[in-house]
Amino acid sequence: MRKSKPYHFLVLCTLFVGFKTLSAEQATLDALGVLPGTRFSFASGISDDGGTVVGGASTNRFGIQSLRSHPVGQAFIWGAAGGMVRLAGLNQENDSSWAEGISADGKIVVGSATDATGKFVPVRWDQGQPTSLALPSGGSGTAVVISADGSTIVGFDGLSHVLRWRHGRPESLLAAPFLNYAEFAISASGNYGVVCLTANDSLFRWSDPLGVLPARISPTALDGLTHNFRAAAMTADGQRFFVSTSGDSSLAPNGAYQWTGLNDGQPIPTYQAAAAYGYFGHLATSASGSLLAATASTTAALPDNGAVLITPFGPLPFAPLLQAQGADTSRWTALTNLTAMSADGRWLAGAGGLAGAGGTPGQVMAFRTKLVLHAEGEPALKVSATTDVFNRTTTDLRWPASDLLVTVESVPALHPTLPWQPEVGTPRIEGNEIVLRLYQSNGPRYFRLRRLD
Repeated sequence: MRKSKPYHFLVLCTLFVGFKTLSAEQATLDALGVLPGTRFSFASGISDDGGTVVGGASTNRFGIQSLRSHPVGQAFIWGAAGGMVRLAGLNQENDSSWAEGISADGKIVVGSATDATGKFVPVRWDQGQPTSLALPSGGSGTAVVISADGSTIVGFDGLSHVLRWRHGRPESLLAAPFLNYAEFAISASGNYGVVCLTANDSLFRWSDPLGVLPARISPTALDGLTHNFRAAAMTADGQRFFVSTSGDSSLAPNGAYQWTGLNDGQPIPTYQAAAAYGYFGHLATSASGSLLAATASTTAALPDNGAVLITPFGPLPFAPLLQAQGADTSRWTALTNLTAMSADGRWLAGAGGLAGAGGTPGQVMAFRTKLVLHAEGEPALKVSATTDVFNRTTTDLRWPASDLLVTVESVPALHPTLPWQPEVGTPRIEGNEIVLRLYQSNGPRYFRLRRLD
């Protein structure tokens, strides 16, 4: 993870400090359209510069996971200059395909397509030209994720094997059932990865040279419970990964866990604080893991019906955040899916409901969005506090909505031996500000806002 910048701001909880207005830079939100003859489109991958998006377009509303074994759509590649273009297939007579992953430079795409015999096989598109990936036992399969440099691809075959292709050569990593309902994540080098088996509640990670190992949840009391693993994401270095779950009891609530070692899954407070979000069906992370994009199962707490950005200080509903950063969301009825994120966390892709002049009611369309990660000038914090009759303090921390890569930290007294502790909660959007409400016992407390690179 990159080093953070030096501390910039310090305030006592009873002080009020002003800050500059919204950054001159604004967020953007682009509808990517559909292919001719289709009505719906879904984005599943984005290049690091945000200039290329891939996914699939279809005439029905099936999601990506439903299409992995039977893709009934058409794979697309979208560019800012040329718009949405259909990716060439392997079989011109019965051409169905779907694109799922893209290399960091946007030149290599992976997914699946029908071959000359009508089987669905894993495909690698290089500069738009398709090539089927070798399957050790023949049959069918799908390529799902690709490393940043394009050298490593991970997917599965129709015989329930997780496969990894290194420079085009396949190897079997794991035999497991129901891989049509699995989620994968991979490091930038392809040396690390994780597979989340949603159908049989199993989780595995692999690394070179240790191979494949089951990933356990700590403490041990939680490990035996049914967690219903749903989605996975991994940092670029492979040293951290994130998995969302929907639990079967109050001991294993909906939320997510993170691993920083082989078997040390721990609940992420950021997610647990957002119990109203339900489980997350998709996760995507920045290279460092500082930002995560999530597709939630939806509750009344989500005004945008699904898309959530997880920041170092807590989860934010995505559509209000875009609005606070100046993006025009008026054409969208909902932003329901976030499925891909660039390495720096600035660019994201997903799908949502489009209405009005640009679409028809009920239409689902892929989108690309660009976030503002840092406001102009020095980071700034405004703090206000109130105390009730029981001497309990409620503190509201406010800062510009254009400062997302920040952590809020506090300490009860300014002393070299006292460590600053991060503050995590459920922030909200008010106008063009982020508001984090904290509940404290009596006594002074100092806060600082620290920017992350």
